[in-house]
Amino acid sequence: MSEDVVFASSAKSIDILMIFDTEYIKKMYPNPSQGQGFPTSIDRDCGFLLCTGSRGIISGQGSGDLSFRANEGDKVSFMGTSMSDNSGDAVKVSRMGYLAGVNVFGHFLVNTINESGVEFTRFGATVRSRGNEEFYVQFALYTRDGSTQKLFGYYYWSPSIAIAS
Repeated sequence: MSEDVVFASSAKSIDILMIFDTEYIKKMYPNPSQGQGFPTSIDRDCGFLLCTGSRGIISGQGSGDLSFRANEGDKVSFMGTSMSDNSGDAVKVSRMGYLAGVNVFGHFLVNTINESGVEFTRFGATVRSRGNEEFYVQFALYTRDGSTQKLFGYYYWSPSIAIAS
């Protein structure tokens, strides 16, 4: 008599790119906070979440409300950029964290990557449970001034992600 052997699936690496519409942000919120500790809150239409590597997208790809399939233990990585890929206006994410709902991700770990003199910040988390989490993203928006970038202001965005099996 043979027994079925069930293997637990290995953790997947899921990448989420947060893309900010800096032209819309500057138009709708033209006088942002100049203090990092007091960022200006913006609406969900200011940013978009794009996901790759999940166990399946359910809905919301390209919106501020993303729903995808993942298992507990899957690794999720977040990076932020502007619609110009930071070549014109630039976005630098400084903080991310839990805001409301089910605490799907737990603590976000920060990893700063320096490649060819360009600095990137990646936020990593592990899926702890299924559910819907609203989290916050704090970032600085820089505008191009010739060959340099000038701080425009600090912002606070609160998208949501739903994790299902």
